[in-house]
Amino acid sequence: MSRSRVNNNLESFIKSQLRLIEIEYSAEIKPTNESQKNLKLVKVERQGDSIHNLRCVSICPGLFRYLMVSLGHNLSDHPLPSHKITVGDNVSLRERPDSESLASGVVYSLNSNQITVAFERDRNLSLDQEFANFCLIKSSNDVTYKRLKKALINLRNYSMRGRARRLIDLLFGKRSPGRPVDIGSIEFVNKQLDYSQKEAITFALRSKELCIIHGPPGTGKTTSIVEVILQLAKQGLKILVCAPSNVAIDNLVERLSAYKVQNMIRLGHPARASKDLHKFTLAAAIARSDENSIIEGIRQKIDGIRGPRDRNKRAQIKHLRKDVKRLESKIIKKVLISSDIVLSTLISASSDGPLKHIVYDSRHQLDVLIIDECSQALETACWIPLTFVDKCILAGDHFQLPPTIVSATAAKEGLELTLMERLLSNFDHELVVRMLTVQYRMHQDIMEWSSKRFYKNKLVAHESVQNQSMSKISNLQDCPPLLLIDTAGCDMSELDVEYDESKGNESEADIAAYYVLHLIKAGVKPENIGIITPYALQVELIRLRLNGKYPTIEIRSVDGFQGSEKEVIILSLVRSNVKKKTGFLSEYRRMNVAVTRAKKHLVVICDSDTVSAEPHISSLITYLNDRGKVKSAREYLSSIKIFKDIKRPPHLRLKKLKRDKKTTKKTSERKANNNKKNISSPDNQKPEKKPIVSQDSRSKADEAIIRKIRQKLVEFQSSSEVKLTFPPTLSSFKRRIVHEIAEELQLKHFTVTREGDKRTILVMKLVPKNSPTMSLIAERSDQENPQQIDEMCLSTEVDTKVDQSSNNLDEQQSKKISNEPANPNKSTEQKTVEEQPVAKHVTNVQEKPPPVDSTKNFDLNSKLDKLKEDFDKMLDLVKKMDSVCLES
Repeated sequence: MSRSRVNNNLESFIKSQLRLIEIEYSAEIKPTNESQKNLKLVKVERQGDSIHNLRCVSICPGLFRYLMVSLGHNLSDHPLPSHKITVGDNVSLRERPDSESLASGVVYSLNSNQITVAFERDRNLSLDQEFANFCLIKSSNDVTYKRLKKALINLRNYSMRGRARRLIDLLFGKRSPGRPVDIGSIEFVNKQLDYSQKEAITFALRSKELCIIHGPPGTGKTTSIVEVILQLAKQGLKILVCAPSNVAIDNLVERLSAYKVQNMIRLGHPARASKDLHKFTLAAAIARSDENSIIEGIRQKIDGIRGPRDRNKRAQIKHLRKDVKRLESKIIKKVLISSDIVLSTLISASSDGPLKHIVYDSRHQLDVLIIDECSQALETACWIPLTFVDKCILAGDHFQLPPTIVSATAAKEGLELTLMERLLSNFDHELVVRMLTVQYRMHQDIMEWSSKRFYKNKLVAHESVQNQSMSKISNLQDCPPLLLIDTAGCDMSELDVEYDESKGNESEADIAAYYVLHLIKAGVKPENIGIITPYALQVELIRLRLNGKYPTIEIRSVDGFQGSEKEVIILSLVRSNVKKKTGFLSEYRRMNVAVTRAKKHLVVICDSDTVSAEPHISSLITYLNDRGKVKSAREYLSSIKIFKDIKRPPHLRLKKLKRDKKTTKKTSERKANNNKKNISSPDNQKPEKKPIVSQDSRSKADEAIIRKIRQKLVEFQSSSEVKLTFPPTLSSFKRRIVHEIAEELQLKHFTVTREGDKRTILVMKLVPKNSPTMSLIAERSDQENPQQIDEMCLSTEVDTKVDQSSNNLDEQQSKKISNEPANPNKSTEQKTVEEQPVAKHVTNVQEKPPPVDSTKNFDLNSKLDKLKEDFDKMLDLVKKMDSVCLES
């Protein structure tokens, strides 16, 4: 962490954060806005942000005051198409992709066949269950952005006499932490706490304004936070507990409920809460209240008033809705006042949400704020609730996943710097930080790499896990805690996908799936196995191989696995390429999270040659070689053949090859024949041509150029035009792309050199001589010589005998021409023709070679000198010299 990025000046911080969250918000909404504006919904669907061809399976009231709509594929026996929509996402329901939104809701649940969305009942949503073309589109809203902005403005305008002023000054370095408070002896609720946990909990309770609990993987951070909450509640304090995600909040609610805590409430949309914890949500509390029967009566009245002519009764409905809101506000305030523990995501803790009923009431103010997973939260998000209290306790691990930020610019300029990191750089750790050091998850060997690399070798494996063995959960007696399966040198490269696609490696997916089968056969339960990979495409590839048979195996990205653990973790790193590109594997915190999810057995599948380009991964590979077992992926080549028939995801877009297999095979055979004839002359053997444009080096601009040229050539191919000319102003890159795509489309292509060394590209079609198209071409080319047109249009009817005769004629013609004198008076105004590499189809050849006509003005000696090392080109040039005449 660079100190140059740390901003401790309040006004400068606010100004910078306002600019950065604006950049981030623009980056977040840009894809959605562009897709809706330009209706490029095919792209939206390919990116996984929409689901099409849906029918309404059911619609019914549920989840308190929400309407639950379940949707499935319009073909009842089909699963939902591949998508990236998840539980808790905001979605828009439409009758057609380009129609207006019928309603917006929150995804409540989903599986492979159905998705259920919670809509507000007041929207009076009515769906035709016979209609079978609904679509859901993931939508963005500006609530988060508005609340972040409001938090910064509130911070700027905060009163100098406000109760949070001392805390604000402390967090911006204007004052030092206060002395610890004497609270006497503590009777811990949890009797299983270790010495480092007790020390951290005691320090948090005694701190006057600020405490940071640093919890590395498996050290019981959540356990410690729960104990702190219980101890504060025993003191009669009102606690606000926040985290950046709903998953983290649910985890805390579940842990607290185990201690029979009743006076707590969970804020937020109930669809985003775990189903087992709905009874703790605010919506459930409202439903349980005595006044709720009155609210339901008013809602029924509203439903009765609605109808096809409800426009005339809008005023009455509006008045009734105000009554509903007034009664709900009364219930919410009553619930919050009676709750000692309030849990909420940072965004939901805004003063314009439910908390507005108590944060400004001095009789019911909050006393302590606890932010879990603080190292995963934007600092601006932390400031949403920070001004409500005079004491805060932060918990997290800045060596695990950072906040999710869309804009690379915003991240680089400081948005990714968290409150926890900033404070750790400002204060003496002894004054504000306590680190948990005993870990209860990993085998000693799995833990040590992380401990040495990130935690100054301070972690200690508890004796209960220190030497845990796979024999306890399987029939495996000699299974090592660490296994490296190395694909280096095994020709198992990653898929060469389009630039906007995720990354995948089918060979690694095969090995991961096979190893799972090996474990299950040895007695390991599927639910004890987790597979982690950094890329969404790799997640999908592995799921295609396993989830149909073993749906309980968790296969997720690194980000989706933080906070989780499994007996066995299989880690597929995916990247394998000659340029050693590693993408976001360079994020060291992501690798730390992945490795530390494993309890008994960690398997790393990777190309060590590629991934070792990153120093932190190189250190892991070295550690695995020193402390673990290493296998070559070659050992699995025969075993993984069982996955050879697995189909790729339908949305997957690979970069297109330069030539298709048929062309490559044909060209190779021709080269082989020529090489046999000229085996005594090494100079005539042509080296294999490298791809003109490296797939890995293509930029977005290059891709746009390629698409434009392809479109032009495809349009020409489907037209009745004879030829297409590209101007001499094309760049070298564009010229090469024209030749490549013309070759792919089976079009003949030439470079024509004009006066002044100006080179144009002439493209012609491959048309059978006797086809109806020939007559149409002749009609459209009145000024062309008919014989010339006949020679320019190449036959697609290829005959092997003609090929052989062509080679013989080439030899005869070559001998004849070699004795012809060059024309010393060649005019510079005449055009010279340089034919490009071998086309997919050969030309028709006359049975007898035509006589050489010196008026064709070919400088043959010059040409032969240039092509003496390219025998194939020389033969093609000679073969065409009397049959091709290109006009400008």
